[in-house]
Amino acid sequence: MFDFIYMFRSKIESVLQHPIFKRAAIYTITDGITKSISFIVLPIVSYFIVPSELGVTANFDVLQNIIVLLAGQALVNSLPYFYYKRTKREVALLVSNLLFLVLLVNVILAIIIPFCTSTVENYLHIGLSLQLLTVLSSFCVLVNNINFILYKMEDNPIDFAKLQIGQVILYVGLLAILVVGYKQQALGKILSNVVAIFIMSFIHLYLLYKRGYLMFKVDINVQRTLCKFGIPLLPHSLSFWIKSGMDKVILTTYCGLNVNGLYSMALSFGAVYALFNTSFSNVYVPELQKRLSKMTPENEKEEKRNLVRLSYKIGGVFVILCFSVIIVCWAIVHYVLSEQYTASFQYIPWIILSSTIYSFYGLVIQYPYTAKKTFGLGLVTFSGSVLQLFLTFVLVKTIGADGIKYSLVFGSLVIMLSVWWYSNKVYPMPWFSRL
Repeated sequence: MFDFIYMFRSKIESVLQHPIFKRAAIYTITDGITKSISFIVLPIVSYFIVPSELGVTANFDVLQNIIVLLAGQALVNSLPYFYYKRTKREVALLVSNLLFLVLLVNVILAIIIPFCTSTVENYLHIGLSLQLLTVLSSFCVLVNNINFILYKMEDNPIDFAKLQIGQVILYVGLLAILVVGYKQQALGKILSNVVAIFIMSFIHLYLLYKRGYLMFKVDINVQRTLCKFGIPLLPHSLSFWIKSGMDKVILTTYCGLNVNGLYSMALSFGAVYALFNTSFSNVYVPELQKRLSKMTPENEKEEKRNLVRLSYKIGGVFVILCFSVIIVCWAIVHYVLSEQYTASFQYIPWIILSSTIYSFYGLVIQYPYTAKKTFGLGLVTFSGSVLQLFLTFVLVKTIGADGIKYSLVFGSLVIMLSVWWYSNKVYPMPWFSRL
């Protein structure tokens, strides 16, 4: 018995002492500080924003997210796959042309939106001014994401954390003024987020310039390279929006803004779990790409086995976190939030379970990127998301808001298994061999 306890303890210690877990701890602590400020304010906000108004802010986020995707999020996410194989000047040229592409697409979207405003307003209940505001916010988000990705590639969690915390503090301060002080409800929450992102984008641009990542040179070949890699990923990126965005549209249509607000509050608590998932990803992706780039025919077999072992260990950690976070969320919803949001807990276990499934998905998604097989990946994830959307539509229309719970988990499971299969097809790994 004591031998088993000693072996178990030694195993845990060896996992926690791994460099990935050590660096992930830095991201977890800094992200924890960032997210804790938001969660400290969240209960207060729950007394100043009614569920229907929170539903409006959720729909603004839905539109903003699709604009971000269309404006070039897939191109921005391609940066890690070019970073290690280029010189500093080549990376700077890549970043500069990426910013040019993002700006150009956002301008085009700003021109298109007024022609679609009535349709958007009919489904999302937000007017033209807020619709155009999503374009400005989208550009700022993408600028910030570029700098955040570069900090991760540079293995610089400290500056990464400073910028994250600074943005959240700015957001929370504006939230206190506009929502609590002036009681602006949905509009106050939206403006707090957009203004904070807008201000921080200037800081990010300055830091990019200071570190030598900005060059005033347009290179068609570089832009073609980015588009060739990133555009095939658009269906893959849209699959996430279909899963998270269309859910809210369907809930608003068939169940009303009030239910959408409750569901959105539950999704906010899903961020507790996502905090750890994101922290691991911040370290895991650069580490994985670094190890894959250094892989040789001599060490390939053993290195792949090591990566599979590491993936299983990380997956085990997320399973434990799943149950722990659900318990914490129950306590917060029932003892901290306003009573008008108590009903939101019914969605939380399903959201956390779905996020846990996606944590496994995150462990295998990098291999198709490495193999440059992004088109097939996009088809797999997009098809899975369309299936989930269809299931959400049928279930919500038939049995009401409960339908969103079942479609959420089923869709995540289908996409995770499909991506795992595709990943192993284009980049075989010893997932089921004796480790």
